[in-house]
Amino acid sequence: QKAEQAEQKAEQAEQKLRQIQLRQLSKKFGDLEIEIQEKINNLSTEKLEELAELWFDFEDISDLISWLK
Repeated sequence: QKAEQAEQKAEQAEQKLRQIQLRQLSKKFGDLEIEIQEKINNLSTEKLEELAELWFDFEDISDLISWLK
């Protein structure tokens, strides 16, 4: 039961991070294409955390697109 709850909390935290990341990127670059949103939603936890640190350095949307490839 506790392990299930911990896993559920971790999944909720990861989903929240994805939502925040999408909002931040949208604020910086404008509306994101569906394809970009899907790529971000499909990132592993490790890549999502990496993106959370790196997006500050992206000059424009092309930097994000290149990073996602």
